[in-house]
Amino acid sequence: MALIKWRDEFSVGVDAMDAEHKTIVRMINELNESMKNRSSDQEMGRIFRNLISYTQTHFASEERYMESIGYPGLESQRSEHAGLVRELAQLAREFKAGKLVIGKKLMGFLKDWLTNHILESDMKYAAFAKQKVGN
Repeated sequence: MALIKWRDEFSVGVDAMDAEHKTIVRMINELNESMKNRSSDQEMGRIFRNLISYTQTHFASEERYMESIGYPGLESQRSEHAGLVRELAQLAREFKAGKLVIGKKLMGFLKDWLTNHILESDMKYAAFAKQKVGN
């Protein structure tokens, strides 16, 4: 069973961003399945590193989109994105050093962060974009 199921309410109305969000959901679910199946630390580390790398790529893409529409909350989003990247990098270092186990606590953090970020922060630029297009 998937940790996160994509729901229509996650859609920001921008196909490229929705596709990237769906990829992050898929990657978090893959990491969760790997954890539940007791995969090797090497395998879970590979998935976790790929998730971090893709998340950074997505953030850059999302920030370019927000810049292109003149979104006034761009700097706040950049700050939020940078904070998560720093936190993920720290978690990756801890995992590599054997100080972090990929378990329910980490998976809950990833799920909560992603869903809250989309439903709160990202929906603000989605509303701005819809308003701008409607004018």
